[in-house]
Amino acid sequence: MADILRHRLTRLGVPVPGGLPAGHGMHPPTIPLGTQATIDTAEGTLTVQPAVV
Repeated sequence: MADILRHRLTRLGVPVPGGLPAGHGMHPPTIPLGTQATIDTAEGTLTVQPAVV
């Protein structure tokens, strides 16, 4: 599935995060929706700003 997504999304020319340790599991990290985030493709990092409550 990852190969199919990579093939289809590469042509968009924008970074598409994948393989994040989030989702289902014993202790998944929370990634808030609607907050600012920065993707550094050179470093391979995703920095999520704190959510405003």
